[in-house]
Amino acid sequence: CVYLINILVLIINTLKSQPFAKHSARFETLSLLIETQKEKLIESESSFILKDCGVFTVLFTLKQHKQNQRPNDSEKLCDVQGLDESSMKLAMKSLSAYIFSLGALSMPKIEKITDLEIRQLTRNGVADVIFSAYKLLYDNLSNKQNGYQNVQQELSHSPQQIRQILQLN
Repeated sequence: CVYLINILVLIINTLKSQPFAKHSARFETLSLLIETQKEKLIESESSFILKDCGVFTVLFTLKQHKQNQRPNDSEKLCDVQGLDESSMKLAMKSLSAYIFSLGALSMPKIEKITDLEIRQLTRNGVADVIFSAYKLLYDNLSNKQNGYQNVQQELSHSPQQIRQILQLN
C-alpha cells in the first residue's frame, strides 16, 4: 500500500503542474485510488496492532454480540463466552499497555509515506481505530448493567486522556 501511495502521489503531483490535467477523469481516478489505499493501510495497521495486543478477538466478539443482541435480551455481557470478566480485563490491560508504551505512536509502514498530509491522515486514522476500541472496552466495562465487578483498576484512564495520548483532536 505504501509503495503504491507514494507512486500515485508522484504521478498526481506531476499532473498538477498541467492545468488541463487537474480536471480530468484520470486525475480523479488516481485520487480515489490513493484514498482507497490509505483506507486499506489504516485497516491493516489497526488490525495488526489490535491483534498484537491480543484484543482483536474480544473486540470482534463484543461487536458481534452487540449486533445480534435483541432489545429485551436480559443476558449480562459478563456471561457471554469470550466476554467474561477476566477476558475483558486482560483486553483492557493489554490495550492500555500498548497505548502507554513508547512505541504506541510508532508506525513504521506509515512513516514511509512521502506525502506529509497523507501520512498524518493515515496515522490519525489508525489512532482513531485504536481509540474507538479503547472506548468500546471502557464503556462496556464501566456499565454496571453488564455485570463486571472490580474493574476500577482497568478503568484508571478516561477516554479523554487516551484521546490526548493518541494525539487526536
